[in-house]
Amino acid sequence: MHVSRQNYERMHVARQHTVTQPHWFERAKRTAPAPLPFPGLVYGPVRSRRLGWSLGVNLSPWDAKTCSYDCVYCQFGRTKRHISKPVKDAPWPRIQEVGRALRLYIERLQVEADYVTISGYGEPTLHPRFEEAVQLVCQVRDELLPQASTAILTNASQLLRSSVFNALLHIDLPVLKLDVPSEELWRVINRPAASLPSFGELTVRMAALARRHGEVALQTLVFESTVADIPTNASNAVIEQLVEVIRLIDPKHVQIYTVERPTSEPFIQPLPKARLEEIANFINQRLGQVAAAYT
Repeated sequence: MHVSRQNYERMHVARQHTVTQPHWFERAKRTAPAPLPFPGLVYGPVRSRRLGWSLGVNLSPWDAKTCSYDCVYCQFGRTKRHISKPVKDAPWPRIQEVGRALRLYIERLQVEADYVTISGYGEPTLHPRFEEAVQLVCQVRDELLPQASTAILTNASQLLRSSVFNALLHIDLPVLKLDVPSEELWRVINRPAASLPSFGELTVRMAALARRHGEVALQTLVFESTVADIPTNASNAVIEQLVEVIRLIDPKHVQIYTVERPTSEPFIQPLPKARLEEIANFINQRLGQVAAAYT
């Protein structure tokens, strides 16, 4: 799915929830200058189910969804640039533009946020200069939003690259994707790009990051499916297996949630709130109070 810059910006606007806005929001609307340069690099703050008010930093190319996964539930549609490692022939945001855009956005709009979150229209750690991007984001946060924490939403597929692993150690809250307990389900549900490390190798690396960092969270999206060849990942049998993988990784937090926007595949359906809470309670009974359901 190729998109224009204009439509790309609209996608970020659409991610905002219809909720009561914070006290600075109306002030920012009244005092906002002419459109900021580098549209789409910074967005929000949006109300996150898991992070509170989150100011987003987008490291993805603007022309097409770029990711190492092609998850059946993705709200951004099918992955068009499906890659297992960084490539240079894509319109990645320039590092200097990322830093300047974040600085101007905070200064001109006088926003406040609980988190400055690195994410994007795909997988942010695929950016060829990801480590430098993290340094810049942390620097601007320290200067202009010292009360905010930094976070990243990542599928963890690049953790075997030492530069990515080391960069994540400098982020306050790395949130790593873990939707399934096995290689078989990983290939069916997350649909990884060819040449990625195995599911087992990635989970071992996730465990290493959790040990080194101390504040790693896992993000687990569970869903119902209306077709037999793409099974639900929320059955009792799958959740029991998932608990053992979570035990291996040993995160500080586990975030359980379900789809709330249109997905890339029409057969994916959300789980009811009661089932999310059942799954979180089951994990907590086995592993202690690490999991919470977000609805």
